[in-house]
Amino acid sequence: MNTNKPKKLNEQWLIPESSTLNPTVSILGELLVGEHTNINKEVQISSEDTTLLIGSYVTIHDGVRIESYGKDGPTFICNGAVIKENARICNAHIQENSLIGQSAILMNGSYIGEHAVIGANTIITPYSQVQDKQVCEPNAIYAGIPAVKVADLQTSVSTRLTELFKDKKAIAS
Repeated sequence: MNTNKPKKLNEQWLIPESSTLNPTVSILGELLVGEHTNINKEVQISSEDTTLLIGSYVTIHDGVRIESYGKDGPTFICNGAVIKENARICNAHIQENSLIGQSAILMNGSYIGEHAVIGANTIITPYSQVQDKQVCEPNAIYAGIPAVKVADLQTSVSTRLTELFKDKKAIAS
């Protein structure tokens, strides 16, 4: 028996048997998934007026939200991509073997090149382009084509306190 036979869960979804979706995954709209893809808990996938495409060997971690609206800006997630917990993706194109960090936000029309790394809590602004193999720092905002760092996100309180105490320790010495 061929275990890679595609299964149609309804008229709008095509997901191969080799791929796994956690029962808590929420899907609204058209979805096409490649082989050996894993979609974890509490993931929300929605598309309107377009088909959302997720390639083969993709891993989507818990709490991710993926949206694809309109024919002008569909979301494509290519083979081997990894999307970490609580990331938000809207009408973005993610090339092969890219890593999207925890709680990263990819806004409308953003393009992520092959083997690119988007750090945790990073925001990629609308219509920005991250080049192949570019590494975007965590806790930053990137914009432009190609995307460049334009700002740091607010430093967490614990990190700031650590920095303050480090400075006081240096002064006391």
